[in-house]
Amino acid sequence: GEPLIIQEHKTFLMEIIKQGRASEVSLRYNTNGLTVSKEWIDIWSQFKHVLIAFSLDAVGDRLEYIRFPTKMTEVEAALSVLESSPDNIEVQFAIAVQLMNIKHMPDFIKWRAKSEFTKPNYRFKEDGSKVSSVLRRPHLIWIPSWYNLRALPDDDKAEVRLLFENLKGWL
Repeated sequence: GEPLIIQEHKTFLMEIIKQGRASEVSLRYNTNGLTVSKEWIDIWSQFKHVLIAFSLDAVGDRLEYIRFPTKMTEVEAALSVLESSPDNIEVQFAIAVQLMNIKHMPDFIKWRAKSEFTKPNYRFKEDGSKVSSVLRRPHLIWIPSWYNLRALPDDDKAEVRLLFENLKGWL
């Protein structure tokens, strides 16, 4: 489910804060990110580390098709909120690579490379330096089988290869 809409979860976190233990606790979320708010940032800022795995499988019209009724403007608004969050909050895109988006992955990578958002897919090493990646930790969809990349016809696989070859030249 979507953890950020569960009131009991927020109550639980507030209890950890009330007991003075938040600085000892790390949190990890998988979320569509659409309910991220200043209130959540204020709560998370009190914890040791928070990793937000922001589910984003495509951008633009493809995103709106795959994750209907999500709108790209909602995603960008949520990313803007996360952009100004403190350094203890790490944001990574959790990308489910599948039949409906594989041909659009180069578009996603280009969007990410050109986007104004600097927080997603960056992390701080122990020495304080920043490490970045346009695409980190993609997840291949295996089930249901009709979303699995193995289901692509050979002609489409050749097209995907060409799209990624062209992307390599763009990068």
